[in-house]
Amino acid sequence: MIGGVEVLVWAMYLLGLYFTIFWLYAFLERYELFSEEARGSASGKKKLGRYPKVSVIIPAYNAEATIRDCILSVANLDYPKDRLEIMVVNDGSTDSTASIVSELIRSCKGADIKLMSQENLGKGAAMNNAIRACSGEFFACLDSDSFVEPETLQKMLHVFEQHDSELAIVTPAMKVFKPKSFLQKFQRLEYIVTLFSNRLLSHFDALYVAPGPFSLYRKSIVTDLGGFDEHNLTEDQEIGYRMQKHNYRLKHCFDAYVYTTAPSNVGQLYRQRSRWWRGSLLNFVSYKSLFLNPKYGHFGVFQLPMIMLGYVTVCFVVFFFTYFTILPWWQRFYELYLVGFDLPTLLRGIKLSFDVLRYDFGKVFIIFTLTALAITTFLLAHRSSREAVFKHGLVYLPFYFLFYYILLSFIYVAAAVQLVVSGRKDKWLGKSI
Repeated sequence: MIGGVEVLVWAMYLLGLYFTIFWLYAFLERYELFSEEARGSASGKKKLGRYPKVSVIIPAYNAEATIRDCILSVANLDYPKDRLEIMVVNDGSTDSTASIVSELIRSCKGADIKLMSQENLGKGAAMNNAIRACSGEFFACLDSDSFVEPETLQKMLHVFEQHDSELAIVTPAMKVFKPKSFLQKFQRLEYIVTLFSNRLLSHFDALYVAPGPFSLYRKSIVTDLGGFDEHNLTEDQEIGYRMQKHNYRLKHCFDAYVYTTAPSNVGQLYRQRSRWWRGSLLNFVSYKSLFLNPKYGHFGVFQLPMIMLGYVTVCFVVFFFTYFTILPWWQRFYELYLVGFDLPTLLRGIKLSFDVLRYDFGKVFIIFTLTALAITTFLLAHRSSREAVFKHGLVYLPFYFLFYYILLSFIYVAAAVQLVVSGRKDKWLGKSI
């Protein structure tokens, strides 16, 4: 059994090493381009050649705690007010969401804010209803628990201006809004690393997710492709896959910042990531024809295999953690039980060895290499997103590296089991899911 486990360890290590080195090499190869982007961003506001009409759609379900600040962040965008339309879709809320929006409509003079109401049909239906009613050449989706910086819209439209009409979606740089709990601080770090990954994927035309917080769409393309899938668990990912299938392009705007409220406890995190993971698995199966298909460029021959590797990796993380950590600790507990929880007797039977020649240098090498690559990627990600590594202190960083992704792996495996056993498809019901 040990031989089989060691083979799996080395196989996962080599695969992970290959993909990690590929991305780091891709970054180094484009280092000058990244530096040029950073210099352009630091030089000041990007001037637009024209100001197209933009509709910002805010689907909202029981969002009374955040909807006011969400709408105000859009109303305060640095963009001509007569070229900006704000459409809030009340998706059958049972709280005071609708009344808060109505009060803002009366009080925000000069802002074009509209309120649509529907029964609780889900985010996909809310988006489609708003798209049919909105008048913008472009539209953005903004989750009701998210907030956008004033200059973000102009930066994203500038990306559209730099490309041809085949560019369908520009995604923002999404960060965690005011993290307080340890779990939110872990997610802040995760989002920063994801921003770095998305920036690289954008250069390879391999993006496949249009995040709910303020992705910007060319309306005509979305309409031609039939709008959002109203029965999909992760409609923002499905629309990305569909764009790739029809050879439209997605780009990432690395300095267009938007902030989202992250789950603050494990229960909320499980509900959110379980839906994401099950939706991801279903979308991967639905678009399996793109897998390793050179017609779809880097997305088909590199990104989709990397996504599949991610599915496999979480299963092995759960297996390895169980095999090397949980089972040995359970064995120690059982031995303690056998001696009647007589700890001194148990400790006398344990022999400590510091013989360096007995160390498994293969595993030491794996741990050292993965740690070095992880820290390198971590530092580059913070530099790319203009975030201080120790912004919230040092204490929580070791727990992030040692435990957070193990926790996510158990969540993802549980979500996959739930999908196989029940096939349950949750409807979008707001920020906690």
